[in-house]
Amino acid sequence: MNPLGYLSNNPDDKRTLVVVFLRGGADALNMVAPVEDDGYYNARPLIGISKSEAIVLDDLFSLNPEMKALHPIYTEGLLSFYHGAGSEDRTRSHFEAQDLMEHGGETAGGWLGRFLRYRPEPATGSLSAIAIGKSLPESLRGAPAATVMESFRDFSLGDDSIGIVNGIEKLYGLEEGEMAASAVDTLASMKRIESIRNSDTHPSDGAKYPQNEFGEGLMRIARLIRAHVGLEAACIDLGGWDSHLTQGPIMNPRMRALSEGLA
Repeated sequence: MNPLGYLSNNPDDKRTLVVVFLRGGADALNMVAPVEDDGYYNARPLIGISKSEAIVLDDLFSLNPEMKALHPIYTEGLLSFYHGAGSEDRTRSHFEAQDLMEHGGETAGGWLGRFLRYRPEPATGSLSAIAIGKSLPESLRGAPAATVMESFRDFSLGDDSIGIVNGIEKLYGLEEGEMAASAVDTLASMKRIESIRNSDTHPSDGAKYPQNEFGEGLMRIARLIRAHVGLEAACIDLGGWDSHLTQGPIMNPRMRALSEGLA
C-alpha cells in the first residue's frame, strides 16, 4: 500500500491535518542546520548560522536561534524535523518545485485533494477542508469540497446574516438533488461560522498566537477545530521566503513568525 493509501485507510481518525506551506522556498539548512558537519560551513562560509548561537538538537543538528520558540515542544517530544522529505526533481525554479510538491509529483490535482477524495468516507462537508487566504492552493485541487476564507467575516451576509440564511435555507429545502443538498450544507456552515465568530475568542489552554496575519490564520483554524465542524484538513501559507540576497534580514522575521505561530 502506498503512503497516501495508508493514510486514507482509517475512517475513525478524527484528527485535523494542518498544512503550512512556506511559499518561495524556505532555506531549511539554515533553519535546522548540521552545525557539526564541516561541509556545512565549507559550503556556507558567509551565511551559515553560528554554532555558538545555535540551539543544540542532537549530535549533528542545531536549531536557528530565531526559531527558539519551537525548542520547548521539541524537548517534550511533540515536534520532529525531517530533512529527507521533498521532491527528487532538481529544478531550480521554486514555481515548478512548489507545483510538484503540491501535486505530489506530476499527477493532476493536489495530493491533499486526493487524500480527502479517496478516504473510505470522502470528506464532502463544506467545512471538511479549508484554506486560509484568497485562493485555493494547488494541494487541495480535486478535493470533494473545500472552502477558501481570509476571515470569518467572509461568511457574513450583513447585519441579519442568520435571518437571510434561514430564508434561503427554506427555499433550498423545497428542492431535492445534489445542488440543493450542497446549498443547504453551505448555508448551515455559514450559520455555524457566524456562531463561532460571535463566541468566546480566547484560545484554549492559554495558547498565545503572534499578532500577525499568520498567527491570526492559525487561530481561526484552531477555533474551527475546537468547534467540531468536521474539519479534516486546513491549509495556510507563510510567504516571502524567496531570498536571493540579504538572507538574514529576509529570513529571520519569517522564522520567528513561523516558530511562534506553531509553538
